[in-house]
Amino acid sequence: MSINSDIFDSSKGTKSDSRNTLCELIRQLYDICVVKVDPLDHEIAEEMVGILEEAFIVGNKMSKRLMERRIEEVRSSIFNDNTDEEEKKELRKRRKMLVKKVAKTNEFLRKVKDRVPSQKR
Repeated sequence: MSINSDIFDSSKGTKSDSRNTLCELIRQLYDICVVKVDPLDHEIAEEMVGILEEAFIVGNKMSKRLMERRIEEVRSSIFNDNTDEEEKKELRKRRKMLVKKVAKTNEFLRKVKDRVPSQKR
């Protein structure tokens, strides 16, 4: 038997930078669960994957909120009279990149909106 996870099989993504983000740590735990735990105890592995899926979705929601907050901070800086034109140019690039990331996260969250269990553990 092998573990099936709609979320991780299609949307796990890849590490985006050198830091270990929450989502990257969840990806690593998923890989360990599938490779090392599943062969030993399939029931425990399936239960772990369910929790990891939920944590991955919550991590994406949290990341989205942080990016949205950062977009607003950048936007404020762009319209600040004390910001020079070169810095405004860089801020606009950063804002554009963040908006793309938020859009990609929104797309992922729309795909999995019905997947988050509402039950308390």
